[in-house]
Amino acid sequence: MLERETGAVVEEFISVQPVAVTYDAQLDGTRHVELSEAQGAERVLDGDQLERVRSMGLRVEAFFGAPQDIEWSFRNDELLLLQSRPVTTL
Repeated sequence: MLERETGAVVEEFISVQPVAVTYDAQLDGTRHVELSEAQGAERVLDGDQLERVRSMGLRVEAFFGAPQDIEWSFRNDELLLLQSRPVTTL
């Protein structure tokens, strides 16, 4: 969890993932890649990516004038907004 104004990490929980789903250009689709325990326990997003997602969330909220539940993805290093909908419960 990030602090809204500064982007500082307030709370962090990393669940060990045994498998990663990655894009495979040769298959033109996804494939499952087994991860070692060490790989599966690593943080998925780095600090720059966290900041970019936080910034996008604030911009989308400002655009719509209310908190938004956003879905996003990274393709290579490009942050993509997939969809946004109003937050209805907290």
